[in-house]
Amino acid sequence: MTRGRTDLAADAAHSQAFGQVMHDCLSAAGIDSTVLGEGLSVSPEDQAATDAAFAACQQQTGYPADSRLSDDAYRALYADYVAVHQCLVANDYNPTAPASADAFITSGGRAWLPYDGLSARVIQTSQSVCPLPTY
Repeated sequence: MTRGRTDLAADAAHSQAFGQVMHDCLSAAGIDSTVLGEGLSVSPEDQAATDAAFAACQQQTGYPADSRLSDDAYRALYADYVAVHQCLVANDYNPTAPASADAFITSGGRAWLPYDGLSARVIQTSQSVCPLPTY
């Protein structure tokens, strides 16, 4: 296992808890989200309202606003997400094109998820065909 994937494995339990806690908090704030294994997908209708709700939920739940992984971990995560994206496209799903690796790393992994552009229902169906990796 490479250093990046080791960092990801160490962070997996925290990420799973984070995704569920943030999903619950965002739902209470009226923001639609989907828990994706060790992450969260949000398809905002109003980006400013979503960003404000996300920041409020981070403060409310005690999750830090910037709990960054190493750049190596983000590179490994990006590569894994691109593989999921390729699987989705190969299976006739139409997700949003990936952000650049640099944008993904700079954003702390928030610039893009492989299921972006898909509805919550399609995400649930596609996860069985093209699941996110577990670490």
